[in-house]
Amino acid sequence: MLPKKFRLSKKSLIAFLLRKGLKKNSRYFVCRYRFLDNEIIKTKFAFLISKKIYLKAVQRNKLKRQMSEITRNWLKTHKDFQKSSDFVILPLASIRETGFEDLEKDLNLLLYYSAFKF
Repeated sequence: MLPKKFRLSKKSLIAFLLRKGLKKNSRYFVCRYRFLDNEIIKTKFAFLISKKIYLKAVQRNKLKRQMSEITRNWLKTHKDFQKSSDFVILPLASIRETGFEDLEKDLNLLLYYSAFKF
């Protein structure tokens, strides 16, 4: 599970990122993000999964836990990433037919290109 200090929880900030944040797409995800000038605040993430993707809450929660774990491992391996930023990650409908390995590879690439290749 992603530690609480890395979770983005303010609904108003999530709504702002969805409207005005920078956008990167991958095969299975859409990432909306912004970079902050403040060095004290750490990078924060939010995961939004629509009922259109999975009807059952159990499936949505499982996907959210998987995305959280992938992000936690990405933060461990990229300790050189010191920018303050906010990310909102949205899965696409094509995510239903994939396995965890494909999700991990795709989300790692998306986070890398969003964080370092902006």
